[in-house]
Amino acid sequence: AIVAGGCSHALVVTGSNWTRHVDYRRGHAQAIGDGAGAAVLAAGGALRLVDHHTRTFGWAYTSMTMAVRPRHALDWAGIPVGKDGNPAPTYLLESDSGVEVYQTIMRDGLPDLVGELLDRNGITGADVSLITHQGSRALLDHWSARLRPAAYLETLETFGNLTHSTY
Repeated sequence: AIVAGGCSHALVVTGSNWTRHVDYRRGHAQAIGDGAGAAVLAAGGALRLVDHHTRTFGWAYTSMTMAVRPRHALDWAGIPVGKDGNPAPTYLLESDSGVEVYQTIMRDGLPDLVGELLDRNGITGADVSLITHQGSRALLDHWSARLRPAAYLETLETFGNLTHSTY
């Protein structure tokens, strides 16, 4: 809308309330956090999209899912219900395929993809500041070692895994 002249400023807001949708008996739940982010965009400035790169791993489609399923806590078990009275979904990282996704796509997929994009444009990690998904300290450290960015902006210790609100 800004580029097309339909507006001069845009407010982009995102939020995550992931903690309501995890089973805390699962290890991955310990790194999950809620958050919100916002940015005001305006015309002008020197920033522009230069290139992009995507890859889809269809085999991993069911490794991380949201579905209505029983959840367990110290003094409660059952299907959670939202304020509207409807069953609430729970996030699940499948024990077999989810671990494989972590060890392949999440661990090396991101640095492979970013590395290809940087190479295609004749730049190195030292030429960029990086912001990524913040799933775990192990991933952040591995990605930093593989890509070697000039700056790696992250808030994992302060806020946990904020999914899309990181950006």
